[in-house]
Amino acid sequence: MSIEQRANIKFCFKLGKTFTETFQLMQQVYGDDCLSRGRVHEWYTRFKNGREDINDDPHVGQAKFVITPESIEKVRDFLNIHPKSSLRFMEIELGMSKDSSHFDRKIGLSEGLFSLCTVQTNAPSHRSTLITDFLSKNRILLVNHSPYSPDLAPCDFYLFGKLHLPMKGMRYADIPAIQKACTDILRAMPANDLKSSFEKLLSHANQCIEAEGDYFE
Repeated sequence: MSIEQRANIKFCFKLGKTFTETFQLMQQVYGDDCLSRGRVHEWYTRFKNGREDINDDPHVGQAKFVITPESIEKVRDFLNIHPKSSLRFMEIELGMSKDSSHFDRKIGLSEGLFSLCTVQTNAPSHRSTLITDFLSKNRILLVNHSPYSPDLAPCDFYLFGKLHLPMKGMRYADIPAIQKACTDILRAMPANDLKSSFEKLLSHANQCIEAEGDYFE
């Protein structure tokens, strides 16, 4: 099935279809069996760069990290010993290929290796010992968003505006009063609005993928 879909991705590219058009056609034809958006984009880009072969590249180097109950336990043991290690360090130490890096997010969350996932910037406050210790202790997976990309940060394109408008022009006696005002506004936000902001994050991220990292309006 995968080889067949690659052939059709190549066919769409040869017809002059854009990536978005190609992915939409693939979804229409294959439905739930369609390759992921990322995989379709990967092969579309390969054909765009001149590749003709639709077969997998010859395997070179280290064996692929296979996700099994044993490998999951291996990762769990590693995290117990190195709770503050980066994802990249874990991949290197355990021999995880880039193809298996999705393990960190999808399998890691579903198997309880991480309690939840958070997106944040590389701001000094986010890199403080207090924050890193909290994330490690609570097994929270950290995903850094790209620098200078406010459209990829829900706080920038959603949250700050919601806080700014009701607090604009207000004067507060002290910091606790400001904290209380912020907390009250956050608690009053509908859960569906918060969910929608993260759905927009996914949409924005897909736009960046389609633009291949270029700037766009």
